[in-house]
Amino acid sequence: MWGLKKVRLIVYTDSGALHDQFRTGKAQTDATMQGVLEWCIQEMRVLGADLQWIARSRNVANVMTKYALPGHSLGSPGVNPQVLVDGDLGTPAGNIH
Repeated sequence: MWGLKKVRLIVYTDSGALHDQFRTGKAQTDATMQGVLEWCIQEMRVLGADLQWIARSRNVANVMTKYALPGHSLGSPGVNPQVLVDGDLGTPAGNIH
Protein backbone atom coordinates (compact mmCIF):
# COMPACT_ATOMS: atom_id res chain seq x y z
CA MET A 1 0.00 0.00 0.00
CA TRP A 2 1.31 3.44 -0.99
CA GLY A 3 4.53 1.88 -2.28
CA LEU A 4 5.81 1.01 1.17
CA LYS A 5 7.94 -2.09 1.53
CA LYS A 6 6.61 -4.73 3.91
CA VAL A 7 8.99 -5.69 6.71
CA ARG A 8 9.15 -8.97 8.59
CA LEU A 9 8.06 -8.57 12.21
CA ILE A 10 9.73 -10.85 14.75
CA VAL A 11 8.73 -10.81 18.42
CA TYR A 12 11.39 -12.30 20.69
CA THR A 13 10.62 -13.82 24.07
CA ASP A 14 12.73 -15.52 26.71
CA SER A 15 9.60 -17.13 28.16
CA GLY A 16 9.43 -20.79 27.23
CA ALA A 17 5.93 -21.06 28.70
CA LEU A 18 4.64 -18.19 26.55
CA HIS A 19 6.28 -19.64 23.46
CA ASP A 20 4.88 -23.12 24.12
CA GLN A 21 1.37 -21.71 24.56
CA PHE A 22 1.62 -19.93 21.20
CA ARG A 23 2.97 -23.09 19.55
CA THR A 24 0.24 -25.39 20.92
CA GLY A 25 -2.58 -22.84 21.01
CA LYS A 26 -3.46 -24.01 24.55
CA ALA A 27 -3.39 -21.69 27.56
CA GLN A 28 -1.54 -23.28 30.49
CA THR A 29 -3.09 -21.21 33.27
CA ASP A 30 -6.88 -21.40 33.08
CA ALA A 31 -9.80 -21.35 30.68
CA THR A 32 -10.27 -17.59 30.94
CA MET A 33 -6.84 -17.04 29.39
CA GLN A 34 -7.63 -19.29 26.40
CA GLY A 35 -9.58 -16.51 24.67
CA VAL A 36 -6.78 -14.02 25.30
CA LEU A 37 -4.24 -16.45 23.85
CA GLU A 38 -6.39 -17.10 20.77
CA TRP A 39 -6.79 -13.36 20.21
CA CYS A 40 -3.01 -12.82 20.51
CA ILE A 41 -2.30 -15.61 18.03
CA GLN A 42 -4.90 -14.19 15.64
CA GLU A 43 -3.39 -10.70 15.80
CA MET A 44 0.14 -12.04 15.29
CA ARG A 45 -1.07 -13.84 12.16
CA VAL A 46 -2.81 -10.70 10.87
CA LEU A 47 0.49 -8.85 11.26
CA GLY A 48 2.42 -11.72 9.70
CA ALA A 49 4.59 -11.76 12.82
CA ASP A 50 6.78 -14.58 14.10
CA LEU A 51 7.27 -15.36 17.79
CA GLN A 52 10.77 -16.68 18.49
CA TRP A 53 12.27 -17.94 21.72
CA ILE A 54 15.73 -16.72 22.72
CA ALA A 55 17.89 -17.53 25.73
CA ARG A 56 17.55 -15.01 28.54
CA SER A 57 21.28 -14.34 28.34
CA ARG A 58 20.80 -13.18 24.72
CA ASN A 59 17.73 -11.05 25.47
CA VAL A 60 18.82 -7.43 25.10
CA ALA A 61 15.53 -6.02 26.39
CA ASN A 62 15.90 -3.39 29.09
CA VAL A 63 13.64 -1.18 31.20
CA MET A 64 12.40 0.51 28.04
CA THR A 65 11.00 -2.77 26.66
CA LYS A 66 9.90 -4.70 29.77
CA TYR A 67 7.10 -3.78 32.12
CA ALA A 68 7.76 -2.34 35.56
CA LEU A 69 5.11 -1.68 38.18
CA PRO A 70 5.55 0.47 41.31
CA GLY A 71 6.80 -1.66 44.18
CA HIS A 72 7.86 -4.52 41.88
CA SER A 73 11.10 -5.38 40.16
CA LEU A 74 11.08 -6.02 36.42
CA GLY A 75 9.09 -9.15 35.65
CA SER A 76 8.48 -9.86 39.32
CA PRO A 77 6.13 -12.70 40.28
CA GLY A 78 2.64 -11.89 41.45
CA VAL A 79 1.85 -9.61 38.52
CA ASN A 80 -1.58 -10.09 36.93
CA PRO A 81 -1.05 -12.59 34.06
CA GLN A 82 -3.22 -10.44 31.79
CA VAL A 83 -0.59 -7.70 32.13
CA LEU A 84 2.31 -10.08 31.64
CA VAL A 85 3.52 -10.00 28.03
CA ASP A 86 6.99 -11.45 28.41
CA GLY A 87 8.42 -13.65 31.14
CA ASP A 88 11.79 -14.63 32.49
CA LEU A 89 12.19 -18.41 32.18
CA GLY A 90 12.09 -20.71 29.22
CA THR A 91 13.38 -23.55 27.11
CA PRO A 92 14.04 -23.44 23.37
CA ALA A 93 11.07 -24.48 21.26
CA GLY A 94 11.38 -22.91 17.77
CA ASN A 95 9.24 -20.39 15.86
CA ILE A 96 5.53 -19.67 15.65
CA HIS A 97 3.83 -18.23 12.57
